[in-house]
Amino acid sequence: MQLFCLFEWSVDLEPLYKGLFEDVHRYFSKDNVYVLTINGNAKFLSKEDELRKAFDVTDKPVSIEIYSCVKDKSDPESGWQSYLCCGQRPSGQRELIFATKDESMERENIIKLVEDLSKLGKLGYGFSFKTNSGLDGRYFARGLSTTDSTSLQRDVDSRWFNERLIFKGEEPAAKRRHLNGHFKDVFDYNIINGSHVSSLRSLTLSPETIGEIEELFNDTYLWIPNRSNAKKVRDSIVNNGLLI
Repeated sequence: MQLFCLFEWSVDLEPLYKGLFEDVHRYFSKDNVYVLTINGNAKFLSKEDELRKAFDVTDKPVSIEIYSCVKDKSDPESGWQSYLCCGQRPSGQRELIFATKDESMERENIIKLVEDLSKLGKLGYGFSFKTNSGLDGRYFARGLSTTDSTSLQRDVDSRWFNERLIFKGEEPAAKRRHLNGHFKDVFDYNIINGSHVSSLRSLTLSPETIGEIEELFNDTYLWIPNRSNAKKVRDSIVNNGLLI
């Protein structure tokens, strides 16, 4: 599975959704299931046009989910080929998750996706990587490593989960350091901002060890580490207190 995640972008939801879907539409079939959630109330839709109309009729927090090649239309979560979630929580926090089991998504597709989205505005923080662990990427992105009830509390108490999630009616307890030079981990592709670049360049590592950092648009950078040096870079990030 290829997982692509963004958190706290500066772009309005509608242009971000449209820009994203232009790059990933080929991973979705014509027979999709759409889920529109407004203020916590979910509604199943059969056409993308119905999603687009929702932007015009509400100023409330909206979340859009698309499931492709589902096994059961009445229960799309039970089995799917590609998944896209783009939305805003009642707290105002924004998150984007794209996951696909399609093996055709290559390096150039990911680079183009990040570059295209960065033209729309600052992307905040994100990452992309390929996993064969069987873990549902949607839960990983939100700070959860399992949906099993016996292990769930451990995840809810984790630093990353509490850095990421702010619930309606609660004061933000987290520092949200993922926007200020801290990292969740070292991934195959890291979507970062100027604060992260400063953090990386403060490490006592050569540019060759750190890997490729490409400046895109709107204070957005794409960092692609050299896989052979990824552990060394991660260890340095940990030793400097930059890992959440």
